Amino acid sequence: MRKLLISSLFVFILLAGCSNDEAYNNAVHKGLDYIASEEYQKAESAFELAIDEKSNDKKATALLDQTVYHQEAIKAMEEGNLDIATEKAEKVINTEDGSSALVKKSKDIVASIEDLETTLAELTEGYEAALKQFENKEYKEANKTVDNILKHESEQLIFEPIKKDVKKLQEDIKSALDSEKKVAEEEKVEQEEIAKEKTATEERPAKYDLELNPNQEGFYNGVRYSGESGTAGPDETHTVEDARAMGYEVVVITRPANSDLPLIEGLDKPYDFNRFMEYSIVTHVEGRTFEMDGEYLEFLYTAINEHQDSFIAFFQDESGFVFDMSY
Repeated sequence: MRKLLISSLFVFILLAGCSNDEAYNNAVHKGLDYIASEEYQKAESAFELAIDEKSNDKKATALLDQTVYHQEAIKAMEEGNLDIATEKAEKVINTEDGSSALVKKSKDIVASIEDLETTLAELTEGYEAALKQFENKEYKEANKTVDNILKHESEQLIFEPIKKDVKKLQEDIKSALDSEKKVAEEEKVEQEEIAKEKTATEERPAKYDLELNPNQEGFYNGVRYSGESGTAGPDETHTVEDARAMGYEVVVITRPANSDLPLIEGLDKPYDFNRFMEYSIVTHVEGRTFEMDGEYLEFLYTAINEHQDSFIAFFQDESGFVFDMSY
């Protein structure tokens, strides 16, 4: 009877062992299949089930560790943490009794990281070159360099900082080019104005060659002319408007019937103002209003004293009284 009990117990243990081995093997095989199809979370669950069947099993533990490390490497790489991704991938590679497929995949990750780091170094070198060109005001060359950098279209997060710097530099280059263009256009307009003025000056007759209208006497560029004292010919004469069109400063002299003196009208201040100020006691001028001795006077016009070669400025005070000042 005792022998029968011992034999039955041995058979039970043997059958239970076979059952555990089958579940373990199934779990490991499923885990490896999931690795092949890159369903890593399912593979992780399968290897955990295998460890449940055989706790502390070296093979299942190695496969589980590799699967976890590989997923961490992928995540770190996607987030642009290349150092962590490399560390996790190397742990997969250095794990013994694990999956050769995961080792190959992790080696591919390490190789990809090396390629990314090489590309990043090239982009950084290009950015530094463009920045130097910008600092040297070589804006067109810098713009070409930046355009070449931005042709790189990778979505890897590792490139985001350098792309941000390059785009900021591109904006600075555009602003500099726009400013340079504006300055060039302004200089062109200025040069055209200078050339136009030069041409006008070269074509303008000399002051003493200007033929004046005897009936329109006046001051031309500070010199008084009339039909008698000027160079007006009998047939060819220039009007005041002609003289002004030629660029001459023209102040018209009129001879009203009710005045014994020729007058200069239409000015906001006395003619030959610097000379007037030497003789006057004006303390403030605003438009046609002059302040003298605390009084505010309105300037009217200037008369010419032909006998004394002088001028007379006429003013009106606030009460309406008109008085004059010779200078």
